[in-house]
Amino acid sequence: ALAANMVIILGVMALNEATWTLPGIAGIILTIGMAVDANVLIFERIREELENKAGIEAAIRLGYDKALSTILDANITTMIICLILGFTATADIKGFAVTLGIGICATLFTARFCTRTISEYYAAGVKHKTLTMMPTTVEKVRSALSPNINWIGMRKKFFVASGIAIAIGLGLVVM
Repeated sequence: ALAANMVIILGVMALNEATWTLPGIAGIILTIGMAVDANVLIFERIREELENKAGIEAAIRLGYDKALSTILDANITTMIICLILGFTATADIKGFAVTLGIGICATLFTARFCTRTISEYYAAGVKHKTLTMMPTTVEKVRSALSPNINWIGMRKKFFVASGIAIAIGLGLVVM
């Protein structure tokens, strides 16, 4: 869905023969963040429904329905800001606003249509009718993501490695 989002943004920008500027690239980066946020909201709602013992198809439907208001709220608010910036700001900021506005429209489409299509297609092919997702409790997430490494015990090695990297960097600057 993120790839589809980028294709839509780049396609609209190419269609309008838009010039790429740093503010425009910042708009794309913010769009990617908003798209990830929308998908996280959706999948958290699906997880909640699965924990409430809903079937996989019902969990997907309810997850998308429950996340819709939050996603619309965030994107409509941002779109209002884009419109204000587009009419009142300097040319660089207008580029940011236009790119972000295109990205918001693409995000709404991909979050609601593309990811839902992928989720429903996956659910139709699942034999056991379950989705495996990351654990929900903080302890389970920590144990799954962080191995037992004694970072504090290795601090002297990191100080030496950082000092070497700084010395090399300073040497390159001087040269």
